[in-house]
Amino acid sequence: MGIYSRRVYSLRDIAVKFLIMYLNSRKSAEANEIVKEFNGFDVIVHNCLISANLKGGNLDKARKLFDEMPERNEVLWTALISGFMRYGKVEESMWYFERNPYQNVVSWTAAICGFVQNGFSFEGLKLFLKLLESGVRPNKVTFTSVIRACAELGDFKLGMSILGLIVKTGLERNVSVSNSNPFVKNKEQQERLREASLSCTDKQMQSYILYGVGYHNGGLCLKDRNLIEGLFLKGDIQILCTTNTLAHGINLPAHTVVIKSTQYLYVYCFSLLLYW
Repeated sequence: MGIYSRRVYSLRDIAVKFLIMYLNSRKSAEANEIVKEFNGFDVIVHNCLISANLKGGNLDKARKLFDEMPERNEVLWTALISGFMRYGKVEESMWYFERNPYQNVVSWTAAICGFVQNGFSFEGLKLFLKLLESGVRPNKVTFTSVIRACAELGDFKLGMSILGLIVKTGLERNVSVSNSNPFVKNKEQQERLREASLSCTDKQMQSYILYGVGYHNGGLCLKDRNLIEGLFLKGDIQILCTTNTLAHGINLPAHTVVIKSTQYLYVYCFSLLLYW
């Protein structure tokens, strides 16, 4: 004999479900009739009404309903922040963000995503730094927007720092974060990088490979060095950070080479001059 779990719905639950159905169908007359059945203020009903008005672009009505509420929960505050951002009302959205008493990762992320989506990547990154200073832990949606902001600004150094944070938080294999990476161009490349990551013995390198980034030094085993060289030659790894080991007989053609410092070469040449 099977055991079945059954949820008992109250009349209020059923009424709320009908209200959501009518609002989604834009049947305002029927929705208004449902609202009349609720005596006094109901936070869930107001949540539904505000969300529907935000979705339909009626920002003034949503704002009016919000202002009339005697109590507001974190869902409503975040809905206002993301709703105004969706329609390009960045200043109004930040007005609600700054006054939001529930500044959790969801509301922070709504504001950061809104900045980036509206073309204010630099402001989004500044807000991300404030999030870190506040002690709030970013989630996968936060990182997706921040990586996109770095790509749009061309800030590789900051992008690599954020990559380190992504690895540290254990989100390096998250699809939504990986798909926002400017160094991974398509699903085929992403799949090749996933396979290469699994065959790599260096644990830290496994995470970097997924992002089309690698490093090459004498501390890697021969298998991993060959793997990284092959990925770079095929173009699957776009960025390769190396020591001077690559200057000794390894042919890896690159579009751009950035030399961090010439100090080592200068000291070496100076020592030769002293010797002579």
